[in-house]
Amino acid sequence: MPKVFASCVSSVAGQTEPPVRSFADLLAHVAIWPNLSHTVREALKSYIRTAGFIVVSSQARESSQPSRVKRAGVTLANVTCNTELLNKHLFTYPAAVHGLTHITYSKSIGGLRRILRHLDLIDSRAPPPLREGRQWERLMKTLSDRPYLSMPLKGFAAWCDRNAISPETVTRESLTAYELYLRTRHLNRNVVGLLRALRKVWRQIVPTLPSLSGAADMQRSPKSYNLPFTAFPESFQSDVKALKARLSGADRKGPFRGAGPRRPLRARSITMRMYSIRQAASALAVLGRDPATIVQLSDLVEEQAFQTILEFFWHRAMVARRTDEEQTSAVAQDPTQGVTAQTGLIASALMMVARHHCGLNEAKLAPLIAMASDLSVRPITC
Repeated sequence: MPKVFASCVSSVAGQTEPPVRSFADLLAHVAIWPNLSHTVREALKSYIRTAGFIVVSSQARESSQPSRVKRAGVTLANVTCNTELLNKHLFTYPAAVHGLTHITYSKSIGGLRRILRHLDLIDSRAPPPLREGRQWERLMKTLSDRPYLSMPLKGFAAWCDRNAISPETVTRESLTAYELYLRTRHLNRNVVGLLRALRKVWRQIVPTLPSLSGAADMQRSPKSYNLPFTAFPESFQSDVKALKARLSGADRKGPFRGAGPRRPLRARSITMRMYSIRQAASALAVLGRDPATIVQLSDLVEEQAFQTILEFFWHRAMVARRTDEEQTSAVAQDPTQGVTAQTGLIASALMMVARHHCGLNEAKLAPLIAMASDLSVRPITC
């Protein structure tokens, strides 16, 4: 984004700016902003179009029937300027998934962020200064020599200061309200991480500062259902290590892949597959199976266990996407709403276990392939 952006954009005297509801409205605003060179104006329009394409592309990938979205074919009037929606879809997939370079992706979201901020649809990423002499300023000064504590607290302190919430009166409801503020007034890929760090810092400082003796301890994030691999028998852990080696190409002999995949997986891909397998095993444990009885990876790809695991994550996605109308009435929910990127990743990881580790024959693979395909956004290729 050109540095001259802030100084060259101002309101036009006597001209009423259009309301902002969609990305098409953003283009209309840019068209009437004065003092912009042709290059800057076209750059701003390009950022809007590309960001809109990213949103539509992400939505398509999460649908049960993903389509090949083209940037030129995106209808920007259908892309709303709802910040919660933008946070959900702008950061779901990496740039390469959308066919973009990292630089184009970053510039487009950065440019969109500045446009929305200029229109007062989101707030600045840098929190405003704290009011001098107030309680939050005094608290932050006591933490100035401990940046590992003060940095995660900085944004929350500024928000509380603006909303007349003193450190002593912070409650769990304060955190809930702050989370809503982050999701609706900021474009941020990691709201969950920010809140996790904030909770951790707050739990650390409350016991050490007498002035905060009346402040509520912030609740921890809801505990994950995921169990570590060490919660399962050593034989299961050994199986996981063997699969990890196989996926990395350990079984290859020259040009021959052996029992492994056609091409060795990259380290990041292997990490993702291992996480999906841990999720799958943990799901069985959550549903009542004793982790001690999950002794091998083959236990995850037995037909009944395979179905149970995928249904668990499908049901979680269905509940998360249930609309208010579906919650309060008998309106049937579309079952394809439970088909997500997560269910697809877990299905794909389990299919890798079935094919490359357990070596199941075609007869045993057939029902697994059918179930995996039903729960995957994209075709199963492993």
